[in-house]
Amino acid sequence: MRNTWKGMMLGALSGALVGLVLDSLDRAAQGAGNAVHAAPDAAAWAGRGAKDRATGFAHRAMRKVADRDGETIG
Repeated sequence: MRNTWKGMMLGALSGALVGLVLDSLDRAAQGAGNAVHAAPDAAAWAGRGAKDRATGFAHRAMRKVADRDGETIG
């Protein structure tokens, strides 16, 4: 009888471990699916930020050149 109880306990523990791994994989797959759907919005947001920084940099450079040459830029 002792070996039967040991087998049942070992089976329960290994079954719980397999269930935990399967649940973790399922959650990871759902998270990846959410990330795939959010990626275009994140890319658009990052692109807008890069464009704004580049435009600001170019405008500051133009002002510096104009100030150096004594011109006025609006």
